[in-house]
Amino acid sequence: MDNKLTLEQWHRKQAIDNFNATLDIIDKKDSTKEARETIATAHASFFHWSVIGTSLERARGKWQISKVYSLVGMEENALFHGRIHWICA
Repeated sequence: MDNKLTLEQWHRKQAIDNFNATLDIIDKKDSTKEARETIATAHASFFHWSVIGTSLERARGKWQISKVYSLVGMEENALFHGRIHWICA
């Protein structure tokens, strides 16, 4: 952890960096090649938002996880995370 950041700032930075990394991979033409990385960064972003974020940020995180699972053909996981995001709000 960067000693110049508070714990909250560090979580926020991690959440944003992982969210944006996930979007970058999603935007590629064939993001399925990087499926594991995409799933991991989406979950990491959600984790950090769950520590310090608002209900809106948690819902966006669950949307992103659901989107990633949908793109890689893991429909059951996509539906699970798509449904559960309402609980996070």
